[in-house]
Amino acid sequence: MQPPNLKRGIERKTASDRRVFSLGGAKCRRAFRYHRNNAIIANVMETLHHPEDRIKNRYRITHTLGRGGICITYAAEDLETGKAVAIKTLSLRATQEWKAIELFEREAKVLSQLEHSAIPDYLDYFQIDTSDDRRFYIVQELAEGQSLEEAIGQIWKLTISR
Repeated sequence: MQPPNLKRGIERKTASDRRVFSLGGAKCRRAFRYHRNNAIIANVMETLHHPEDRIKNRYRITHTLGRGGICITYAAEDLETGKAVAIKTLSLRATQEWKAIELFEREAKVLSQLEHSAIPDYLDYFQIDTSDDRRFYIVQELAEGQSLEEAIGQIWKLTISR
């Protein structure tokens, strides 16, 4: 599935110096108040899913793999194929900039076009609307291995033991 074009949303500026992004109806409408420097007031990133949660009635979350500045990545099981997958999530409510959503969409598009043995296979891209949020998802096969944190920890232990 190709990522949808997010520019379908309508951006308008109101008289009270608010920008309103209308993405699919009144229940998905979000308003962000801008500071003088046009930086969006940051929302605190929260955990979007917990182990055993099901996404799209297809993916079962097993655990959190990591968190970045705007995204959370989960390990999950594809209930249709039984394979382990990685699901990267972005919450519209938790983003600090509209550009982050555009970059997430671009990442999904690029991943869908790549085919290389060193890059986990792209499997899916979708979004889910809730009563108070719109969440975006990229699904890839899960590449087993060490995290950077684990690798650095092993090097640190070897250095100390010498």
